[in-house]
Amino acid sequence: GEDSTSASLTVKAGLKEQEVTPEFSEKLEDIKDVEQGKAAEFRVKVKAFPDAEVSWCKDDVLLKEDDSGHFTFSHEEDVHSLKIQDVTPEDSGTYTCKAKNDLGEDSTSASLTVKGTKYE
Repeated sequence: GEDSTSASLTVKAGLKEQEVTPEFSEKLEDIKDVEQGKAAEFRVKVKAFPDAEVSWCKDDVLLKEDDSGHFTFSHEEDVHSLKIQDVTPEDSGTYTCKAKNDLGEDSTSASLTVKGTKYE
């Protein structure tokens, strides 16, 4: 004997109206000549729905918060910020913020220069 079964699957393409691919409405801006020991803060504004997962990198290395509190991440509604406490010359470099959701991703980069370093 023979047995067969069939099913049909319909996939509707196209985004629902309220869904938004991540986009930075305010991008990162360079921070220049920060004095050693001071704090620096990068801020961005992200438009996305569903909400984007935001991550921060320095020179392509993912930043994580640790017990030292050197890097702190915060966000209020669509504004995300990275605060760097007690800036040292090693903090000079290129910082990137990435925003990602199921629809796509966007990124923005800027540089931080510390006074009296070779990056000036």
